Amino acid sequence: MASSPPSTKDVSPLSLKHPKGELRTLTWKSHMYRMPLHPVRDYIGMCAAHCKEFQELKLKYGLRENEYESLSHSKGNNDRTSFRGETLHRIYIDVRRTRGEMEFFRLERTRRWLTEVLLLWCLKHHTEYTQGMNDILATITMSLLGDYALLKALKQAKRAHPSYPPALIARVHPQYLGSDAFAIFSALMKKLPAMFHPEKKDSTHGLIQLTRFVQSALLRKFDPDLYEFLSKSGAPPELYMLKWVRLLFSREFEISQVLQIWDELVKQGGIETKMGFGMVEHLCMALLKHVRYELLNFVQLDPDSSMVDALARILKFPSVPDIQNVIVQAKKSREQYKSSVIASMPAKPLNKVLPNVYAEVREGGKNVKSGGRSRIEKEKARSLLEQKLPDFFADEFDEKKSTQESDAASAFDFINNPNTSSKVAKNVPNGVSNSNQNASGSGTGVPSELVSAFDFIDLGGR
Repeated sequence: MASSPPSTKDVSPLSLKHPKGELRTLTWKSHMYRMPLHPVRDYIGMCAAHCKEFQELKLKYGLRENEYESLSHSKGNNDRTSFRGETLHRIYIDVRRTRGEMEFFRLERTRRWLTEVLLLWCLKHHTEYTQGMNDILATITMSLLGDYALLKALKQAKRAHPSYPPALIARVHPQYLGSDAFAIFSALMKKLPAMFHPEKKDSTHGLIQLTRFVQSALLRKFDPDLYEFLSKSGAPPELYMLKWVRLLFSREFEISQVLQIWDELVKQGGIETKMGFGMVEHLCMALLKHVRYELLNFVQLDPDSSMVDALARILKFPSVPDIQNVIVQAKKSREQYKSSVIASMPAKPLNKVLPNVYAEVREGGKNVKSGGRSRIEKEKARSLLEQKLPDFFADEFDEKKSTQESDAASAFDFINNPNTSSKVAKNVPNGVSNSNQNASGSGTGVPSELVSAFDFIDLGGR
């Protein structure tokens, strides 16, 4: 009864770009490795290290000559007596089911590339491949493809990106697809230990606990009526939420919407081990609240229906026209939850955790630690607390930055503007020039399978 992924058969490379022209290749790595884009030299140094590591791993663990071809001929029935063989078998089977609705992921060269990247990560960490890793890597790959298509469109229109210096733009190139995808995937796996480390016996249990926390704690606090309805239904929350959490919503929405969700998840505090402080939990709640009226009214309007029929609506989740509204609601509830936790924290335990906070907050020469705390003192203490507590108190939303991005977005209006010049309109939509299309034709000796809107992507790069 799981919901099928939305149809994306007609997806074009440019449809994967960030709505405001942000380059996810840069910003996602910056967030996940806590490496600012400036100074540029430091960021480029990090990228160079990623490239070096990826090349070394390919030499050590990469696909051997004819290894992938033998898998194709045997339909995955290779030698499974070794850890490498068993891992390769599992990856091969799953990769062939990855995003089959999209042309790019049906190409054999893409499947081979995905197989090798997943194999490198598993062998490096000596970790069993787990179903779902393929979807995570596919989503990362699509975010990078959107960047390449955007830059190609800008180049064809003879325009420069308004937000990044040339030195950073040079690092967003298809030749770095492998190292960039591997770096982002590796960083994400560190944030998702409970989801993709089968050697941890409580991994699934941890996910189930998270889904139950969403229903029993968050919904109970923010939407008591919906909490009561779902509790009476008797359906365990993991029935409909487990896939959302495990795959980070990557199979529930249009890919452009999934990427917008991930723009929040990769930020500091987006995915957290402390329940209630990450975006994942609050996105789950926001999605449930998105269909609350349908759920609550379903049984009331149709006496012959059952709660099971109503819950089927969650399992086959409806389309969400405005995913940004869901994201905003999730961010709002997360801030409210964090504020309530901070407000409920007693002074003494906080003093033990942050011994210098009270020494730094004074009002009228009186130390906050002594006597009662005034409203002003509490606000100052909270301000310092949010600066000094661990990552789950961090909020990446910056109103000033958001305004700047909104202004910069106008620089990309020509891409989707039907009134643009014929030259741009002809060359830009799919991010592929006529010369590239001709170069991919059968007359060049390139297999006809490679004639694709994504042919400008170099899967053999660094």
